[in-house]
Amino acid sequence: MSLASLLERLDHAERAPTDSLPPSVDGTRYPGMAWDLRTLIAVFPPEAPLRFLNLNTTLGRIGTGFDTPGRDTGRSAKAAFDLQMCLEGRGWATTYKEEHGIGDEVRSKAGAVDLDLPGRLRIVGAWPDYTVEYRQPEADLELDVRLTARPGVQWWAALDAAYGHYSSFVQASVRYRRGAEAGNVDTAALFDHGWGRRAPRGFGGLLERFRYEVLGLPGAPPILTLTTHGPRGAVLRSGGNLDGRRVRGFGFEVLEWSTRPNAAGALRRVPQRWVGRLGAPGAVFVYEAALAAEPRPILGDGFLAAFDFAVDPRSDTHAGAEGEGYCEMFGAGWIAGRQPSST
Repeated sequence: MSLASLLERLDHAERAPTDSLPPSVDGTRYPGMAWDLRTLIAVFPPEAPLRFLNLNTTLGRIGTGFDTPGRDTGRSAKAAFDLQMCLEGRGWATTYKEEHGIGDEVRSKAGAVDLDLPGRLRIVGAWPDYTVEYRQPEADLELDVRLTARPGVQWWAALDAAYGHYSSFVQASVRYRRGAEAGNVDTAALFDHGWGRRAPRGFGGLLERFRYEVLGLPGAPPILTLTTHGPRGAVLRSGGNLDGRRVRGFGFEVLEWSTRPNAAGALRRVPQRWVGRLGAPGAVFVYEAALAAEPRPILGDGFLAAFDFAVDPRSDTHAGAEGEGYCEMFGAGWIAGRQPSST
């Protein structure tokens, strides 16, 4: 069985859609599992002073080869808590990427959504409602987020004895303060929870290239695109979510490249302009996009970035519309000097 076929078989959401998640799935799986990951991704409406938010926490170091070696504190995998935050505004960005100690700095409760890094982060709640408090005193930044999950899950990998991961759409109410600037913004967002029994230290070599996008259009739910390649460019997952429907198959063509150093100082190729094509019979979505700000090098050996896009007038859906998006990319497939790929 190919790795791509195995990934498709793991997708429990497609075989058994659910309107809710039981506490055993929703709650933190650490320390019973070697690592437990939560991610919040929000793309804000064009009239908002914010563009996107990425907040990522990992209890236990996953240990992938593409993590930032220059910031490894030397803690053991069972003692490491990684906190990553990027808030992109219009003309500014605030980032954070540090490891903290489990036990001496971080408090968590197994089987519950209850995570506390005093003075910095607090995540608490239960499906479908969560609250997130984030503080970054050195940047004079405060975030208070209320999340309410929509029915159902967008992706649910169910291999409970070894690995699990679900993604769900949520409604986010964000209160922020940055210096003298403050406000409230409501937006659709994504909330992920993943866990695993062992740290996949060979995963960096297995995952050759990864790129994920969230596109926002006025009056429409977030549109997702995903391309993941394994060894020798083999496609592992390709598809997304279009107008609430899951779609298989995503085409990605780079029109212009740039080269930038990642967090470890290694050069990586970054798409500057590109065309994406996400489609199913009767619903082809084609758009052209370009970076709108400097990519933020805090995601392993890759980047988080804001972009603007326009939907092709010939697209079957949202033709001629314009919007804003968020992307993340990492993996050895983006190393500078390699032959550019059109997918």
